[in-house]
Amino acid sequence: MDENNMNQGFPENPDGYQAAPNNGEYANYNADPNGNAYGGYNADPNGNAYGGYNADPNMGGYADYNADAGNGGYVQPEMNAYGDQVPYQVPAPKKKKGGKIALISLIAVVLVAAIVAVVFFLVRKTPEEVIKSSIKKTITDTVDKSPVEEATGISEFSDDKMDFDVNMTVNSIYQMDGIAGSNLDLNGAFEKQSDNSYNMNLNGSLSIADQALSASVYCVDRVIYFELPELYNDVFKMDLASMMDALDTSDLDTDAQNKVKELYEKYMTPANEDLKKAISFDKVGNATVENHNGDSVSCKQYTVTLPTADVKAYVTALCNYLNAYASEFITDEQLESADITRSDLAQIFNYVPTYYGMLFSRDFVLNVYVKHNEVVKLGMDYKFTVLNAEASLAVDFMGTDSPADDIYAALSVTKDEEELASVTISDKSENGKGSYTKKLEETVVVNGETTATLTQNSSFVKSTNAFESHMTVSAAEQPVFAYDLTGSLKDINKGKSYTVAIDSLKVTNGDSTVYADLSGEIKLGDLGTEIKTPDSSKNVIDYTEMTDDYMQNNMNTDNLEKIVSAWKKALGSSADIKDDISLGDLTSSDIDLGDISDIEDDSEMVVDSADIDDQDYSGIKMSGDSYTIAIKDPSGYDRGYADDSEVDIYNDKYNVYYTLTPDCDKEKECENFEAYFDYLGEDGKVVDKKMEQVTGANGQTLDCYVINSEVYGTNIRDYYYFYPVNDKDYLVVNVNVWADGEGEEVKADITAIADELVNDQVIDIQK
Repeated sequence: MDENNMNQGFPENPDGYQAAPNNGEYANYNADPNGNAYGGYNADPNGNAYGGYNADPNMGGYADYNADAGNGGYVQPEMNAYGDQVPYQVPAPKKKKGGKIALISLIAVVLVAAIVAVVFFLVRKTPEEVIKSSIKKTITDTVDKSPVEEATGISEFSDDKMDFDVNMTVNSIYQMDGIAGSNLDLNGAFEKQSDNSYNMNLNGSLSIADQALSASVYCVDRVIYFELPELYNDVFKMDLASMMDALDTSDLDTDAQNKVKELYEKYMTPANEDLKKAISFDKVGNATVENHNGDSVSCKQYTVTLPTADVKAYVTALCNYLNAYASEFITDEQLESADITRSDLAQIFNYVPTYYGMLFSRDFVLNVYVKHNEVVKLGMDYKFTVLNAEASLAVDFMGTDSPADDIYAALSVTKDEEELASVTISDKSENGKGSYTKKLEETVVVNGETTATLTQNSSFVKSTNAFESHMTVSAAEQPVFAYDLTGSLKDINKGKSYTVAIDSLKVTNGDSTVYADLSGEIKLGDLGTEIKTPDSSKNVIDYTEMTDDYMQNNMNTDNLEKIVSAWKKALGSSADIKDDISLGDLTSSDIDLGDISDIEDDSEMVVDSADIDDQDYSGIKMSGDSYTIAIKDPSGYDRGYADDSEVDIYNDKYNVYYTLTPDCDKEKECENFEAYFDYLGEDGKVVDKKMEQVTGANGQTLDCYVINSEVYGTNIRDYYYFYPVNDKDYLVVNVNVWADGEGEEVKADITAIADELVNDQVIDIQK
């Protein structure tokens, strides 16, 4: 196996499949009835954060995979040392009496063997199916056993009708005594139509000091209406087309949208498909791993591999798409205001894939360890080319009843065998007969010091559906944030709807200071709420008619002043509401983004390059089997990158790449030089190419492959000098030269470049 495919890292969420269940948070596999509202943990006991109504706890993305929960239920044929199936060997019958019986037995054995072979080939799972079904089973087993699922049957909730109703009361807010008793009311209804679109209503109201400000949104048959009843007597109507026209922005009209779509389909649609196809799923074989608890686990090992070359191709396609978009929609004036030329922009997009290749030179590989069709461990390691750093991730699923009942995840970054930073997560759950408990701990360590910790303890009593959750976040071992949540589930209509009663939610500093004290109810599911339309007696104003004059002249200013006055008094000194706010300031659509640059403080921001990249590439040498190569940077050049096989330098004229190429096949290398243009499609073309010979001032004659090309209308020339190190190894020196602008010719000389950059005064080979 190629070393690039061994124990490397893996990018997040390839092809939409999540290595980490429950939306990427290893900490929340079980739908936590207590949840929290910090760091991505859901305050909603449903675990859906109010936005994921009727979310399939089986992680619907895997629902189509028809996983065999029993891992096939068959005996896999014997495999030889190379992983190949050993054919069934029919035993030779002995010569004896009763030949007919022996013959019948032989036929029976052969038939059984044939059936086993057919079942094996037709029923056995591919590595891809094993990996996906195992992840699915690990998730669904955990969610199915969660107290919310047991109590409410949320997995059975309908996708066709989804409602919510949130009513929260503010008992107190830190240093805002006047806001006590304020109320927030949010409710909504969603109903799927025959064309799979949704009609919906959304309503919200905030009441402070007995003065409410509310809004309603209606989406009916793809037309959107909204109301601000305290401020306007009219109903406002809008759709996407009228909004685009009203914006008076040429790059957002219908034709422009179609062009953007065409560009996306040209570059990104095939790139997305190619990236999906590039992912491979392989079975490694039997393995024994030790988990975080110190237990030895016998399992099957699989790998999910994403070749870095395919990722680079995707990055290239993305850059080409952005470049084409810029060519179409960004004007010369806009580029000039940004102090960049179109040629410079194209060159930037041209070199991003190169820099990607500098950082990521190895394939991304995720190791998946499976036992009884459930994931017991995930592991990945990745070494970055440029930074000389390594990242590793290990996730252990160690629960007894369900693997995800006991999870430990550790992500660390090391350099020169010293750990720079790490994040660890421990998530333990116990689903007993009468109660459910959960303990979560997260720790962040930087340079050997603990910088942040998070601890959460939750419980759920099944007989009363009561829950509690307590969480504390600490920095430098001092608590800085905490919450205490108590409540219960009630009004349960299993498989249809339920209510979360929040008796108390207190947010504190981890000590005696209470930032907020809230209580209320959250109703979820099919609540029978009807989709309403705006009041037909009200005047309907189209979005295109909502001019500044209209908005100012038709606003109920008495109500606005009453609301602002009451809210300002309730909020007190903590709110800085100016009395001289102009209604025009609130309604004007004539915002000139160009005014952003007209800031009174025109002091120039100075960025120290040391703040961007502190890597020192000077003095780094390339190395072969029995030699080293030092590049003596000519005067006026800076180093962009260097490692043991490549050194890059540049100035305002040339970009120069010295690449050590062992066992160099010149013909194949020349083909590789041209491969880049395959990604450009119509936006890049090779004008001409040829192998030349050049003799420098020191009398050395070299082969040089010259490619003249045109990229986004700009002429480019690439010189590839083959500088011999020995009989089979070469130092390939690529000098890349751009013309000054579109239509201009490239100004470069093959001999002058060799005299300056490709000779023994610059290239020092030490054997």
